[in-house]
Amino acid sequence: LEGLVERGAVSDAASLTAFVKGQLNGRWATYDRAINAAAHFAASDVRAVAEIDSLVEATTLAAELRNGSCRMGAAMLLVFARLGHEAAIQYRALIAQNDAHGHLAAMQGMLWASAGLSVDEAIALSAHTF
Repeated sequence: LEGLVERGAVSDAASLTAFVKGQLNGRWATYDRAINAAAHFAASDVRAVAEIDSLVEATTLAAELRNGSCRMGAAMLLVFARLGHEAAIQYRALIAQNDAHGHLAAMQGMLWASAGLSVDEAIALSAHTF
């Protein structure tokens, strides 16, 4: 978004609305939503979540998007680990061993499942935070 604003492609409420709708429909609804749900269903097995996480790594072509996703996922993991969520503690260990990446959509699904949210609640929260 910042780059589009700098280039003048997003310059008013209408172009911002179009951008947000495009991201929700083109990225979140067709990708992040599915990753979130898959990680939610796999939440009891951090190795299975790591496989989903690896899929995100392999299919996110832009390095900036991969890095940003991992930074946000790491921040979320840290908060949940400090709150004592075992899944977060285990997943941080996988990342430290270079066995996982920690992409945000996968971390959201896993961690919100560990917090007791239903898959529908996790998906709604994912859309809201996106």
